[in-house]
Amino acid sequence: SLPRPPLRTVKPAEYYAAKGRRKNERPDLRGVLAAASRAKLKRMEEKWKQFCDRIGKDLSDYFAGATGESIAAFLEWYLDQNDIKRLICLYNAFKMLQMLYRYEIGHSINKTIGEEVKRSIKSEFKRSYNLTVGTPYKPVIKVADLFALVHFLCNNDAYRYSHERDRVQLVLFLLLSVYILSRPDALVESSADGIKGSGNGLRYRDVKLTLIPNPVAGKIDILVLKITLLLTKGKRYSKKPIIYVLYERDDNLALCPVLHFLAVTFADQAFTAFNFISPEALYQIKVEEPRHTIELKWYPQKKDMCIFRRAKKGFAGISGATEAIRNQVMGHARGNIFKKYISQTVKYDV
Repeated sequence: SLPRPPLRTVKPAEYYAAKGRRKNERPDLRGVLAAASRAKLKRMEEKWKQFCDRIGKDLSDYFAGATGESIAAFLEWYLDQNDIKRLICLYNAFKMLQMLYRYEIGHSINKTIGEEVKRSIKSEFKRSYNLTVGTPYKPVIKVADLFALVHFLCNNDAYRYSHERDRVQLVLFLLLSVYILSRPDALVESSADGIKGSGNGLRYRDVKLTLIPNPVAGKIDILVLKITLLLTKGKRYSKKPIIYVLYERDDNLALCPVLHFLAVTFADQAFTAFNFISPEALYQIKVEEPRHTIELKWYPQKKDMCIFRRAKKGFAGISGATEAIRNQVMGHARGNIFKKYISQTVKYDV
């Protein structure tokens, strides 16, 4: 006969009591939220505190004993404090309040209370505050519109940029936004609360530039862009980011993302072999057997550099010129001498 399995060790009662206490200790789950969501949650918490101070109630007790009437009263006060015109905005405020309740109390708002509040939003608040339903119309750019915009920027735009790199990267930004269907903050720093000022954007380390053989004999090999988006909404720094592959197009160079990316790359001197590579020499490189591809590497110090950056306007519009350099060029001993050369005509609306 088979041997009997050993008896399981019986744990002491204190062990199970401690497990129960640990389960009741509610962890702060805000750390799992995105930075923008945490900022919104913090803002809603401040609003709830202001409301409780206004009516003379204790913050935690009033939240724990919340009813449909008390939440509706808060939303009415919230409407009075903010210029809200759309019904969806009030629904979003209630969603954020529900999230705050879940984190503060440890469970969701009672379903019956939630339905009661939604009925108040849909009927009473919608009618009393004349809230509109639906979303505003957002026109979609067409290929012809994109071409017209790029043509204008490259040929007809008379605006003087502080640095012409701004014009090139603006065109590149437009092309990438269209081709990869991304929000702007997937490429440049977001203006959302909790993210603004982070300096995060598309960096050189997120882009691979690869040369692949041309299937057509006698033609130069093809450059391919592989872009890894780490800053997409709801998936910032995801373990499985979205990767886009963009190819050169020779039918219309104005709409070629690789061409404009190369212009920015050479301006930044980002290649490890920059001293040996020119735009002309780059297109003379061939992928020879047994290789199937050639990946062009970035300088280590350039990998963390954002591709889309603001130019710093300095002396004579030159990026990065300091007062010391200006004094050297002008032959001045002190910086305040330059003030005598500045025109006294005010050209701006102050």
